[in-house]
Amino acid sequence: MNLAPEFLGLSAGEAGPDRWLSVDFIDDILPLSGTTAPADIQPTADGFRTLLFDPQRADGTRRRTYAILDAAVCPHLPELLETADLEHRCFFTGEAFEETGDVAPWLVALELDHRLTRMLISTSDRPGGLWDLQPGIILKSSLDFAALWTHCRKFTRIQDAEGKWLFYRFWSAPVSTRAMSLGNRPEMVQFVSPFFPTSDPGFEVLLLNTDLNARLTRIPGTHPPPHRPILTEAVHQTIRQVRRAQQYEELIEITLRHVQGKTPLAEAVIRHNLRIKRDWYFQVGFWQRDHIAKLLVWEVLLGPDFIETYADGTIRAIIASAQQPYEAIMNIEFFLEAQEIRRAEQAARQAATP
Repeated sequence: MNLAPEFLGLSAGEAGPDRWLSVDFIDDILPLSGTTAPADIQPTADGFRTLLFDPQRADGTRRRTYAILDAAVCPHLPELLETADLEHRCFFTGEAFEETGDVAPWLVALELDHRLTRMLISTSDRPGGLWDLQPGIILKSSLDFAALWTHCRKFTRIQDAEGKWLFYRFWSAPVSTRAMSLGNRPEMVQFVSPFFPTSDPGFEVLLLNTDLNARLTRIPGTHPPPHRPILTEAVHQTIRQVRRAQQYEELIEITLRHVQGKTPLAEAVIRHNLRIKRDWYFQVGFWQRDHIAKLLVWEVLLGPDFIETYADGTIRAIIASAQQPYEAIMNIEFFLEAQEIRRAEQAARQAATP
């Protein structure tokens, strides 16, 4: 599923002379899973081979395929790489490597039909599958291993507008990778563009995540700004909005599982109804996951527009009178519980009436 930026309340950036990033969505891509039919295993693997690895050019050269993998989400990644017989190196060195190498990012040169490559395109219900963990990003580049390691390592630390150095997980899905795909937005150009070197015109980033499968490349003739990326307040706001919207999408999926069998509404209708409520929830101060989760379930089971319509607007009045969001949620729960008790008592009285 490719979740378009508009679903997150963001535009991808205006088309025009300042557009430098080509974002091509990859549709109909599914990893190998425990339910993959035997007849589909080889075609699926072949599809990924075509996507991940270039054929050899007439001059005998081709781009190499690399992965930036996060040991913080991949169990025992350093140990796995030690026995993988693949060129690899941690982005951390010296004391930082000694202390945190087991949870650090690593650059790995992938090879066709290697066990690790197969693990990256397999879900967790297959032996060693890593797809569900969203372990990192795939790069295709003409740079050799050392040059690519040097280039990518520069972006693990960035400065904010005040000059403070921060660790930045640019390979991390779903937030950082989504932010990278928004590189055409005016505030994001200086932040994302330097990662795509003009010295390697064919440099390609593959984002293969649960909600975003895309190929990112620099548009020929464009050039990065002559400075390192800065985490400006505008960039920070965009990343924050991406994070909040992604978390909201996760809560929609949780809601769908919770209300399964309890509503006649189709999943697509439920997603639409809940998405159009998101910005209003944020504006009135509902940020906590547990608060939003309850509101979403109530919207499905009591809605639509239960805040305005349920019990003649009582819910809206409760929210308006609460001083804090947690008070509103608590008072709504009290009201709904009291209603349930009254209905149960009424049903008991009716059952007892001759």
